[in-house]
Amino acid sequence: MKQYEKRLKHLKRAAPELFNSPGALLYIGARASRCDYIQELHDAGNDITVIEGFQDNFLSLKEDTRIGQLILMNVLDLPEYNLPDGHFDYVVFRHGPEHLDDKDVFRCVRELERICRKTVVLATPWGRVEQGVAYGNPLEVHRTHFLPEHFHELGYETDVIGTKGTMGSCLIAWRKRWQR
Repeated sequence: MKQYEKRLKHLKRAAPELFNSPGALLYIGARASRCDYIQELHDAGNDITVIEGFQDNFLSLKEDTRIGQLILMNVLDLPEYNLPDGHFDYVVFRHGPEHLDDKDVFRCVRELERICRKTVVLATPWGRVEQGVAYGNPLEVHRTHFLPEHFHELGYETDVIGTKGTMGSCLIAWRKRWQR
């Protein structure tokens, strides 16, 4: 099974509601050449909003009709956007938390939970996987590295695929309908 299919199966196992109970979905971080699961999430009937912080990636997505709303913004600036509590049914921050500094991760995750009504899904490489600037995008640098226990401390369930500490591994974390 190819890596994409393994990761899609991984996501469907962790959060099947994204595919069988569609809603307003926030997808954070994408580019035209890597917009993982946008097709499947769109085909399931989700109304997709994408936030992307790198202008070239943002521009590459402007004509993508699967995306209902496209916003050029760093995820760390989300509180300034003043979205109401529970604005989205789902949030998917896939292979993104590792691009934040340690000090920003907790604050970012709590903001995503605030604006989400049902399920937050986070995914990162599993363990320390170094990456510098990629595709001319300085936001691609891996600044933080995660193990399952980091997400458990935030109240998330986790699962992993691949080999810890290698490119292509994936640690997925999800939290559903928490108490506010």
